[in-house]
Amino acid sequence: KAEMIANAWRRERQTGALVEILQSRELAMRQQMALTEGTQLLLSRDLESPLNRTLNLVMSALDGDAAYIELFETDAELSVVSRPIEHLYRDASRAVDSVTWPLSWSPVAAERYLAGLPNVLSSEAEEADSDPDRIEPYGTASLAAECNYPIISKGEAIGFVGVGTFEPRQWIEADRSVMRSFSLMLGAYLEREQAMQELADLVEAKDRFIGSVSHELRTPLAVVVGLAAELEDNADAFSVEERDEFLGMIRRQSTEVSDIIDDLLVSTRISETELTVISEPFRLDELVAGVLRDLPLDIAAQVSTVQLTATRVEADPLRTRQIVRNLITNADRYGGDRIEITVNPSEDRAVLAVADNGPGVPKERREAIFEA
Repeated sequence: KAEMIANAWRRERQTGALVEILQSRELAMRQQMALTEGTQLLLSRDLESPLNRTLNLVMSALDGDAAYIELFETDAELSVVSRPIEHLYRDASRAVDSVTWPLSWSPVAAERYLAGLPNVLSSEAEEADSDPDRIEPYGTASLAAECNYPIISKGEAIGFVGVGTFEPRQWIEADRSVMRSFSLMLGAYLEREQAMQELADLVEAKDRFIGSVSHELRTPLAVVVGLAAELEDNADAFSVEERDEFLGMIRRQSTEVSDIIDDLLVSTRISETELTVISEPFRLDELVAGVLRDLPLDIAAQVSTVQLTATRVEADPLRTRQIVRNLITNADRYGGDRIEITVNPSEDRAVLAVADNGPGVPKERREAIFEA
C-alpha cells in the first residue's frame, strides 16, 4: 500500500511537471507568435490602427488586464509630460479615461525611463516603496502590477509601452523579453513614421516652392514677352515716347526675373553652405534709390515716403540689394497701402528702415520669420 501511494505521488509530480512544461511552451509559442504578428502589423502600410492592434497582441501575450503606449513631450507649463497614445483594457467596464501627466509626478520612474531602463513592479506596495512620490493619475483603475519598457528612438527615450494587471503578479524573464522586444519594435516604427512624415512635409514644401516660383516668374515674363512682341510686330505704330516706355517696362520686368533667379541661387547656396559674400564700400542711399527705380510700377506706387541720407557702408552690394528689394516686396504683399523707406547713418553703422501701415507680423509667428 505504501508503494502504491509513493507511485501515485511520483506520477502526480511528473504530471504536474509535464503540465508546467507544456504551459511554459504554450506561453512561449503564444508570445513568439505575438511578436511575429506585431512585426507584420507595424511593417504594413495598408492597415488602420497598427498601434492599437499591436497593443492588443501585447496584452494577450502577457495575460494583462491593460496595455498602454505613452509618449513624452514638452509642455510650456508642466515641463516634460507623458501623453497617452493608446490605452486598452481587457474588461471595458474597468476602463478609465487616460490622462496626460507630468513626469514630476513619478520622479523615480521618470528617471529610469529617461535613462532607458524599465519599470517592472509586481505589486502596489513595491511601486510605493520604489517611487514614494508617485501620484497615481488613474484613480480607481490603479494597476497592482506593471511591466513597462521605454521606447527608444535615435538613442533617446521618447515614451514607454506597458502591460498591467489589477492583481499582483510576478513578471518572469519571458514576460520581460517580450516587452523588451515590443518596445524596440515600437521605437523603430515611430522613428520610421517620423521620417516618413518629414519626407512628406519636404515634398509638400518643394511643391509649394515650385508653385510659388512659377507664379512669381509668370507675371514679369508675360509682360516682357508681350511688350517685346508688340515692338517687333508693330514698331511703327508707336511713338518714340511709347517705345521708350515699353523698353523701360521690359527692363524693369527683366530685372524682376533676374532678381528672382538671384534669390533662388542664394537659397540653393545657403542650403549647400557655399554662399559667397564679398564686402566692399558703397553708398547705401544710392543702392536703395536704384532698387526703387527698378520696382514694378504697382509696388512703386505704394511707396509714399522716401528719406535717403547720404550713407557710406561696407557690405556685399548684391546681397544688400536683395535684402532691400525683399523688404519692400514683403511690405507691399503683407502690409498696408503705404510704405515708408529711410536710410540714415548712426554712429558706426547705417540704419535702413522699411515700414508700412499694415497689421504687422503676429506675435506667435515672429520666432518663425527666419526659418526656411
